[in-house]
Amino acid sequence: MQKNLYGKKMKTAFIKDAVRNILKNKASYISIILISFLGVTSFLGLDYTATTLRHIGSDEYNRLNYRDLEISSPLFLTEEDFNEILATEGIKDAEKVYYSAGRAVSEKARQNISIISLTKRINKTEAIEGRLPEIISECAIEKRLADDMGWNIGDRVNLYSRLGEKNEDIKEGIFEITGFINHLDHTNPKTPEYPYVVLVPEAFFSYDSASGIMAVEALIDNEENNYRFGKSYTENVENVSEKLKVTGDKQYSLRYEELRSELSDETQSYIDELIEEGILDKGISEEEFVYNLKLALTDDSEEIQSHKDLIKEYLDTREKLVSLKDEGWLITDIRGSSNFISLMVDCDNITKLEMTMSLMFLFIGILVIYATISKIINEQRMQVGTMKAFGFGKGEVLTKYLFFGVSANLLGSVLGILASRFILEVLLLKNYNVYYTFDTVKPNVTFLPTLFIIVFSILLASASGFFACRRLLGLSAVSLLSPRTPRIKRKNGDKNHFLNLYLRLIIRNSLMDAKRVIVTVVSVAGCCALIVTGFTLKSDSDKCPDRHFSEIISYDEKINAIENTEYVKEIEDILKENGAPYVLVYETNVSVRMGKNDIGNLICGDIAAFENFYHLYDVKTGQPLEPTDLGVYIPRRTAELYSLKEGDEITITSTDYQTVKVNIAGVFENYIGTPLVMSEKCYDRLFIGQRIPNTFYVKTENADAEKLESELLKNPGYNNTVKAEESRSLFDSATTVINIVIVLFIFLSVLMAAVVLVNLTNMYLLQKKSEITIMRINGFTVSETIGYMMRETILTTITGIVLGCATGYFLSYRILCALEQPYIHLIKEPGIAAWLIGAGMTAVFVLLVNLFVLGKIRNFKLSDI
Repeated sequence: MQKNLYGKKMKTAFIKDAVRNILKNKASYISIILISFLGVTSFLGLDYTATTLRHIGSDEYNRLNYRDLEISSPLFLTEEDFNEILATEGIKDAEKVYYSAGRAVSEKARQNISIISLTKRINKTEAIEGRLPEIISECAIEKRLADDMGWNIGDRVNLYSRLGEKNEDIKEGIFEITGFINHLDHTNPKTPEYPYVVLVPEAFFSYDSASGIMAVEALIDNEENNYRFGKSYTENVENVSEKLKVTGDKQYSLRYEELRSELSDETQSYIDELIEEGILDKGISEEEFVYNLKLALTDDSEEIQSHKDLIKEYLDTREKLVSLKDEGWLITDIRGSSNFISLMVDCDNITKLEMTMSLMFLFIGILVIYATISKIINEQRMQVGTMKAFGFGKGEVLTKYLFFGVSANLLGSVLGILASRFILEVLLLKNYNVYYTFDTVKPNVTFLPTLFIIVFSILLASASGFFACRRLLGLSAVSLLSPRTPRIKRKNGDKNHFLNLYLRLIIRNSLMDAKRVIVTVVSVAGCCALIVTGFTLKSDSDKCPDRHFSEIISYDEKINAIENTEYVKEIEDILKENGAPYVLVYETNVSVRMGKNDIGNLICGDIAAFENFYHLYDVKTGQPLEPTDLGVYIPRRTAELYSLKEGDEITITSTDYQTVKVNIAGVFENYIGTPLVMSEKCYDRLFIGQRIPNTFYVKTENADAEKLESELLKNPGYNNTVKAEESRSLFDSATTVINIVIVLFIFLSVLMAAVVLVNLTNMYLLQKKSEITIMRINGFTVSETIGYMMRETILTTITGIVLGCATGYFLSYRILCALEQPYIHLIKEPGIAAWLIGAGMTAVFVLLVNLFVLGKIRNFKLSDI
């Protein structure tokens, strides 16, 4: 009974002593709470944001059954192909889709559009206003298209083909707008420009003129792994894609042979017709026939001229069919959507920041907690000896100090979790909400990272306490209760005799208290590094659009026209009359294969003339690239992304599925976009078919912009005008939220530095309390005493700033490399201004903290010794 009572008393005494230890060192205890709070907030806040964005996006794509795969073919798809797709193992459902390139025209504006058939099960679309179309004379359009065109629900509009004529693939007539939509292909309005979507019933398309099924949208059997960013989902999609590829190769070969046979029959029919008219002789083979047709194009006789257009069309069709022989089905997964990629990149960017800057906070936190507990237990050496003398074992003594570190760290972690969920995550999601058509403000807590951070906090504090205590715990009670005997190392002479007394004292104090000094240097370096990183990222990212629009681009606007020679000539006349210098080029989107498919913007024209509007500077020499007809010029970012150089070969596929191989003639400096540039002769040598220039790069400094726009709107061939500066929005959308995170990290780094430095400086002051009091008794003024204490601070601050600037540059370089996107090249230059700002802010900050803490010296008394 007495033993139990004694045990209870001992336990009560132990708890009281542990609580008393916290109260006695409350400044250090609070600092550990705040350090843990900041570290957890910075890490989990970003983790929650990235994870929530991924889940919200995945849920939205799943809710509307967005396609897992899209299958199309240069030769279109047949009903037999569709049935084969449905029968492929792993395919859950499939649906046909039809589309056509179109053009919307109003008195206010003109825009390129994609007319897409309304699907019932896959790629479902919801009306945000009004309703979806139900009959053949109705359509629904994207809200942004309505805003551009000045259209309202109920308006009746004409939809034209891309060439300005009535579209042959669709039913003719006037169509009523029944509603406004947000299409899942366009969830991010800030991604590179694209045609707006106009949604119509399937019956809208004229099957008599449409050559088969244009594409098939498919869902895979993936009920248990439908998280679109998950590894299992990706693997499942890839497995089904491989099976479809085998099916596609077989079906494509059958379709190709069928069309080749049809063309052969057409050839014979055409030969017979030309023989009857006396243009060709009898007994001619198909090869001779094609050869003679090519020769006939050079003949100016009346008989040949009357058939010239038909001959050219026939030859083009035949050559295109030959060029498509080795192609097959085009199978793309969800990553074929630029808007899904945009969401994925945004999430990845947050994760990259989480794994770089946040880890800096955690690293500093580990060192500070270790140094704090180590300092406390060393200061309480005799208390530890007393506890051991009263019978407390090693485990009980260790528990007291572990309780100090673990409770503070755990409390800070809980506060950090709450701040991450209710403050930082909400703030970031609200900013991302501006860039997506679906609601991103649905904050959530992810279980595993939260559990990890709690367990990590406990282990971190436990490990810090254990390693701080283990040396003293190995000593006996007698050794601990005995006064510490300083180590004296006798030397012949003093190697530091050339140093003054103060400097020798600083060196001695630093060596005697190396742990605190190291942690102080690291804390100063960490604060400086994060500030330098933040300002370097901001400075280098701001330089990109500035340089792009001052050094690379010298045109003011880009005028897009339809591919019609007559209309283009009229627009040229308008530009000349208004005194607006221009260069006329052919511009089109292409797919570029360099390990994977990427969308590029091919610009074809007179390179010498084009260089006056869009400067093509060699990335190595900085000099203008020499015009050539032997290959294509590619931008720096494309070359870096795929490790390409001059002389390498790439594959380009045009919008009409012509695939060619071309050598890289040079690499030019570029910051925004993925333009590929080649000469007219090079294009005509590679691609089959007529190339009609459709884009004007214009300088409007001497022209009346309003008058020019008004006259252009009167021309049927005019499409729209894109101001050069408008492409800056593409860059802004990729960096705006990142800049917010950077500013937030700068603020958090300053706050953490304040907590760390106040804690460490306070510990330093308490450690030197007796020494400082004696100095005051011996006549040293407060200013002199503070100056003595500040000398070590000056040394640690200078060392920390030097390390911080170097670390900041390394961090910013790594982050900029990680944040680069396929269509954005970021400048990665050492920021002298960022170094000066970081060093200056850190120095002033450290000075203010030290003056605040060291001001307590004036209150020290003799009784404090």
